[in-house]
Amino acid sequence: MGDTAFDTLARSRRSCRNFREDILEDASTRSVLEAGWLAPHAGATGVALADKRRFFVIRRESAAHERLYALALARVKANRKRLLVARRFVPGLARRTANFMKRLDILADSGIRTLREASVWIIVAERKGFPPAEAKSIAHVLQNMWLKATEIGVGFMLLSLTGMLSVDARFMASLSLAKGEWEIDGCLLGLPVQPSRPSVEHLPASAVSWLD
Repeated sequence: MGDTAFDTLARSRRSCRNFREDILEDASTRSVLEAGWLAPHAGATGVALADKRRFFVIRRESAAHERLYALALARVKANRKRLLVARRFVPGLARRTANFMKRLDILADSGIRTLREASVWIIVAERKGFPPAEAKSIAHVLQNMWLKATEIGVGFMLLSLTGMLSVDARFMASLSLAKGEWEIDGCLLGLPVQPSRPSVEHLPASAVSWLD
């Protein structure tokens, strides 16, 4: 059975690490947001989607971007400081967090390069509920957005550090969201420096177990 249109799209879905300076058209951003809105949500919580899903669009070089970027960088530096202390006292933690520590050092010392270069930073917020499913819902949102961005030729990159900002009261207040009531995550959009190369990977037989 040959690849379908979806197979081709899924293989082309790659993380963009280098964005052009050109400004992304609002129509493209809205198209990606629409795909995110259509993602599944936890209907069992009894809360309507319109009351529990939010999108925040922060354009590069806007006043909001400068303000939120500064808060994000401050949180990265604070997290690095706390982790450095914890690594001294928790056995084995230094080894387990070695790679993550390197990434934190780069971000804290050099800034968040891709956040500075991307045309748009999108923050997705999902209201917490019971049973808790907000993180899963956001994952569906971002997946939909990523596939849509790929389809229309827009560069997409998950900005996972956005998630850690949900515990930052100042950051959440800047979004007019109450800390502790919402989960957030985010991504970057922009025009890619060069088209991504489709994945050539295929599902290996060793990764599948058929249970009878």
